[in-house]
Amino acid sequence: MAIETPFLVATIGHVEIAEFAADNINLRREDVEDYREQVRLLRDKLDRYAADHEEHGLIKTLLSGSLAKGTALKTLNDIDIAFYVKSQKVPSKERELLEWLAERVREGYPNALEKVFAYIVKSQLKTRISFTDYYAASALPAPTGKPIEIFDPVNSTNNVAAIYDDTQRKKIVDAAQDALEAITEARFATTRGRAIECWQDVLGPSFRG
Repeated sequence: MAIETPFLVATIGHVEIAEFAADNINLRREDVEDYREQVRLLRDKLDRYAADHEEHGLIKTLLSGSLAKGTALKTLNDIDIAFYVKSQKVPSKERELLEWLAERVREGYPNALEKVFAYIVKSQLKTRISFTDYYAASALPAPTGKPIEIFDPVNSTNNVAAIYDDTQRKKIVDAAQDALEAITEARFATTRGRAIECWQDVLGPSFRG
């Protein structure tokens, strides 16, 4: 396709269109991988919760939609996760099923968050953290001397927590301790209102339960 003007003639072909799409329309590959990693961590938590609570009828989760297909756009504003359930153990009406799923997710999150905060408090963030999805632990570099070592899930040389000093490490541990105590109080709260207040201490004032 040629565009003529009084000053120039520009030829736009497949290469130019592909470059424009890559720069302005399609979600960057690095961002796709970041989003997929976030979803993977969420799915792992939900799948473990399902395995520990077979009575609920959850079977497994699966990433779906444009992010799974690799066709996501820069305007991505939601992520599709498919839930596989046992039909005989879940509501048959759509609205009731959605409410049931939301409740299962809400139940799964406290367990996952509690484990994360408990790990931070117990380890004091003095133990290096890495993931073995894309590389072996042996691929990690020698100790970096940084107060916190949390390595990128796809780049074994990238300590994503390298910017934190020891004072910040202690603040994070203290915050995790506070969050852990708030979750515990929420679990045993005698009123829904108090439980929500405790969760707001963890998730922020916008949380409504």
